[in-house]
Amino acid sequence: MPRRALASAATADDETAEHRIRSSRCAWCAPCSNLSRLASATSNERVQDSTMGYFANAGQILVNFAFGALVALVVLRVLLQLVRANFYNPVCQFLYKVTNPVLMPLRKVIPAWRTLDVAGVLLAWLLTALKLVLLYALAGQRVGIAGLAVMAFADLLDFVLMLYLGLILVQVLLSFISVERSNPIVPLVYQLTEPVLGPIRRRLPSLGGIDFSPMLALLAILLARVLLVQPILDLGHGLALAS
Repeated sequence: MPRRALASAATADDETAEHRIRSSRCAWCAPCSNLSRLASATSNERVQDSTMGYFANAGQILVNFAFGALVALVVLRVLLQLVRANFYNPVCQFLYKVTNPVLMPLRKVIPAWRTLDVAGVLLAWLLTALKLVLLYALAGQRVGIAGLAVMAFADLLDFVLMLYLGLILVQVLLSFISVERSNPIVPLVYQLTEPVLGPIRRRLPSLGGIDFSPMLALLAILLARVLLVQPILDLGHGLALAS
């Protein structure tokens, strides 16, 4: 083999060896090691953030469920008292027994206005406000008192609207199926929805025996959520951010 070829081969081997040494040094030098640690730490933080996000979402579900049930009990009691439902109905008896320990002391301080249980309305609003505080805390945010008050009012109003939407749908369903009148829930559904459907029904002309009042009531509820509840919620969010 010629000397020039041997020399070039030796030079190539030396360059390859030197490149390997430099590569091995680069892999273990301080800057590269720091970058590797930083990437590992960032990955761990992402895993921790995602894990905390899962727990926060689960906590929000539990808070919504628990406080939704409590608010439903109080709101149903207020509405049943407002429509003067039968006190001896088993459902009414259950609601009274569950809510009396909290509402009776409040009633001594906050009297009722006619048939409206003001103490019950205040309790439902306070429960809604507490729910919002917990939800914001789980999201790592704080909310001002003014914004909280407005958002709690809007959230409670939306809850009542959605409750009536469900009650009207149940009444429509009951009109198509045969249910025993002795069922304690049936008369309560009609008593709760009649103050809403009755005025609409009386103002509608006779249309061959077809009752369109539930359809109009549902439409009014959906419009109220968009045109009334949502602006109040936006106002509450604005006050919360301003504070």
